[in-house]
Amino acid sequence: RRVRLHARIATVLEELYGTNADANAAELAYHFAQAETVTGTDKLVQYSLLAGEQALAAYGYEEALVLFQRALEAKQGQGMAADGDTATLLFGLARAQVATLARTMYHEPYRNLRLSFDYYVEAGDVGAAVAVAEYPMPRASHIDLERNRLLSDALALVPPDSFHAGLLLSEYGSALYYEVGDYEGAQEAFGRALAIAEKERDQALEMRVLTNSTQVDLWALTWEEVPLKGRRAIELARSLDDPMFQVTASYVTASTLAAMGRRQEAQRLAEAMLAPAENLRSLTPLMDALWSNGTLHRSVGNWQDARSFLERGVELHPEGAQPNSDLAVLNHQVGDLVQGRENIDALLENPPAGAT
Repeated sequence: RRVRLHARIATVLEELYGTNADANAAELAYHFAQAETVTGTDKLVQYSLLAGEQALAAYGYEEALVLFQRALEAKQGQGMAADGDTATLLFGLARAQVATLARTMYHEPYRNLRLSFDYYVEAGDVGAAVAVAEYPMPRASHIDLERNRLLSDALALVPPDSFHAGLLLSEYGSALYYEVGDYEGAQEAFGRALAIAEKERDQALEMRVLTNSTQVDLWALTWEEVPLKGRRAIELARSLDDPMFQVTASYVTASTLAAMGRRQEAQRLAEAMLAPAENLRSLTPLMDALWSNGTLHRSVGNWQDARSFLERGVELHPEGAQPNSDLAVLNHQVGDLVQGRENIDALLENPPAGAT
C-alpha cells in the first residue's frame, strides 16, 4: 500500500508541477524511488539526475551523493548498460565524492570518473567524455590514480591546439608530476596550456594553469615564481567568482611563502581563504584552509589560535593525518606531553587510509 501510495503521489505531483517539474526534481525523485517496484526506474533516474545536479550547484554534496547512488543502484538492477544516463550518474557521483571524501579516498571517485569516461567514449559522445576527463580533481600526490592515462586518452580525442586541449593539458601537467615524477613533461604541458589560454584570451583557463603549475612548483621545491603566479591566479579566481581555485591557489601560495620565511604574507592569504572555503562546504578545501591557518599560528607561538584551527580540522576529519599530527606537535611544544602522546597513539592505532 505504501509503495502504491508513493506511486500515486509521484504521478499526481508530476502532473501538477507540469513545466515546473524540473524545479521540484528532488521531491519527485524521492517519491519515484519509493515507488520503484510499481513505476520502474526511468522516472527515478530522470529526476535523480536533475536533483543531483541541482544539489551539486548549491554545494549540497551529501544530498547529491544520496541521489546519484540511489539512481545507480536502480540502474544496476538493469545490468548497468553503458548508456548516457549511467555515465552521467557516475560523473555526478564522482564529483559528490570528491567533495565529501578525504584525499586518501580519491581512488573511489576516480574509478567512477574513469567508468563515466569509458561509457561516453563507447557511446560516441566525445564532448561528454572530454568534460569528464578535464574535471579538476584536487591534488592527491601521495596516491597513483593513473589519471595521466585518462587525460592522455582524452587528449587523443581533441585537436592539439583547441580550448579543450588546454583544459586537459592543465590537468595533465599535474598528473605527470604527481604520478610519474616527470617535472619537465609537466612544465611542457603547462606551457602549451598557457599558450592556448593566451590565444583564446580565456582567463578561466589561465587561472587553472597557473594554479596547477604552482602546486607542482611547491612540491618540486622550485619556489621562485610561485608568489607571482599564485597571486595572479588568486586575482583571477576572485574576479571570476571561483572559490575552489581561489582556495587552492591561496593554499599553495601561502604554503610557499611560509616555506620562504615570508610568514606575514602567508598569514594574510591563509586568513583570506577561510571565507571561500567555508562557503564551498567541501572537505578538502576547508581542511586545507584550517590546516594552513593552524600551522602558521603554531609556527609563531599563537598556541590558542593554532589549537582552535587544528581541533576543528580533527573534528571534521578525525582520521586526518595533517591536523592530528600538527596537534600532536603543538601539544609537545606547549609541554602537554600526555595529550601529545595520545594524539600520536591515536594516529598509530587508526592510521589514515592509504598511509604506509
